[in-house]
Amino acid sequence: MMKQIIIYVRRLPWRWIFSIGLAVWFVLAIWLILLNHSALQRNALDIQGTLIPVPALPEQNISFKSNQQTGSPESVAVLLLACNRPAAVQRSLSKLLEHRPSGWESNYPIIVSIDCAHSATESVVSRFSSQLAGVLRQPDRKRIKTALRERHLIGYYKISRHFKWALDQVFLHLNYTAAIVVEDDLDIAPDFYAYFRHLSPLLIRDPSVWCISAWNDNGKASLIDANRPDLFHRTEFFPGLGWMLLRSLWLELRRQWPAAYWDDHLRKPAIRRGRACIRPEVSRSYTFGRIGVSHGQHFDRFLRHIVLHNSSSDVRYDLMGLDHLTRQAYDAQFSALVYGLPLAASPAEALVMPLPTSSQLNNRNFTIGLLDRPAVRIEYSSRDQFVAAAKLLGSMSDFKQGVPRCGYQGVVSVFQAGRRIFLAPKLPWNGYVTAWNN
Repeated sequence: MMKQIIIYVRRLPWRWIFSIGLAVWFVLAIWLILLNHSALQRNALDIQGTLIPVPALPEQNISFKSNQQTGSPESVAVLLLACNRPAAVQRSLSKLLEHRPSGWESNYPIIVSIDCAHSATESVVSRFSSQLAGVLRQPDRKRIKTALRERHLIGYYKISRHFKWALDQVFLHLNYTAAIVVEDDLDIAPDFYAYFRHLSPLLIRDPSVWCISAWNDNGKASLIDANRPDLFHRTEFFPGLGWMLLRSLWLELRRQWPAAYWDDHLRKPAIRRGRACIRPEVSRSYTFGRIGVSHGQHFDRFLRHIVLHNSSSDVRYDLMGLDHLTRQAYDAQFSALVYGLPLAASPAEALVMPLPTSSQLNNRNFTIGLLDRPAVRIEYSSRDQFVAAAKLLGSMSDFKQGVPRCGYQGVVSVFQAGRRIFLAPKLPWNGYVTAWNN
């Protein structure tokens, strides 16, 4: 049979043979592409945020060693993640060391984790080695498989892999109970450490608070009250960019760590689970990372204009309490405060309409710090209405999993023209609409 086939093929014109061979090659190529796509799905490395399964850890009883005076963890690892930007690492490490108060070295040891095996970055870090608690080197250099259409996004996969490995080292091997995570393109405020030291007890006392962030997404000069560096907010939008978490949270997160886009993963309702972060009115971090895997997304329009707090002594943390930031106290006042304000029909009206003084507004003695200036409310009932109002105010207008940046109970507050403006959903509010995404 085979011999007859060979004889038949030899009798065919050579053009036919070439065409048949080309068709076979094409079918084989399609088969290999489909096989590769199937393998990607099996390995859960697709760009949609499918999770890489990790082994479950045994349940552990976690006890916190805390400073009895402040209630904050006694030793908090400051984890700087670096790759291939030596100048950025130089700048970030210099600020982390410069602004760490004398005598706090053992309370806030700095650890650098390096990915990429980049010799220039290694050289920079080595110059700081005597002042660091340790240098970690991410050992996994295996090529990460992605679909062809996502190959240019490989950096996001590498970052997610690095984050997981580095946080595992800090919490599972070095046994820290808390960490502040910073990337290599951040400047920090002079009171960066005091800010985290003051707010960190909330992570232990209030299970509804899962992170403390140094960042305000709407922290431009035109949107903040620069005279209120002592004002802190709850937000259901994960801010990142200099943030603190506890070991107990990492034990939860690592079980479903994503292959890519780790920050957007933390913004998913199933991961956030109704919890909030604390953010400042005036940012304690500033990103200068125009060059990176995001290619400067939002940088020129927003990030470069964020105001970094510039004092180490104007906030008397020793005289401030934390009770007003717990969910029980904050939620008891927040909705009544916002929806008791005068209502403006538009951002333009909100900026010029006569308003009662803060003392006239605050007849219920609100203690969450948001009514020290005149205030007004604008309402929205659709995604498009929110976006239009935010753009007119100059604030960020995007959503992640239905949550606007800086949002809390759907409300975003900014400070403009000497007044606080609350962009709030119309009541009744039934929670975030995850389809509102952009």
